[in-house]
Amino acid sequence: MAVLLAGVVALAYALTAFIEPWLQARGVAEAVWLRLLYAPVCHQLSERCLEVGGLAAAACARCSGLYLGGAAGLLLFAGLVGRLRVRRLWFLLAVTPTLLDVAAPWLGLPGLGNLPRFLLSLPTGLVLGLFLGVGLGDLAESTRSDTTTNHESTNATGLPNGWRPEPLGPGSGGDR
Repeated sequence: MAVLLAGVVALAYALTAFIEPWLQARGVAEAVWLRLLYAPVCHQLSERCLEVGGLAAAACARCSGLYLGGAAGLLLFAGLVGRLRVRRLWFLLAVTPTLLDVAAPWLGLPGLGNLPRFLLSLPTGLVLGLFLGVGLGDLAESTRSDTTTNHESTNATGLPNGWRPEPLGPGSGGDR
């Protein structure tokens, strides 16, 4: 359930990058505030963004692909929990084309356009979303098992029986 919720939130976040220019094109001035969601993690250079209604998306093509792919990976994992084993090799295979595109200008090669950049980053995001799904699933499972343990094994403070804090006093670090 946690992975599905994360996937839905991630999908909303990914789509907001395309909704913002659509809203701006319709005269919703407040839509520009949605760009702030992406500013901390994306350069948002308009020449590197896909266009919606003649306006640049709120995130660059590569980031948009990563976000959309990540959301798809989370949703895919949520639907296939227990039937999908994510492999590290998938990440290496998925990220290689994106890394080559990133390195191309430094190697003196021409960079790709925005649509190929977007398409190349989708598999990277997908695999990262699958890995995130594994982590969130494990976290949810460990949290669930922690809350269903025998509560008689803890003392009144909620600490395990037999555990006592070290006394504070001279020489114990508590006298600062």
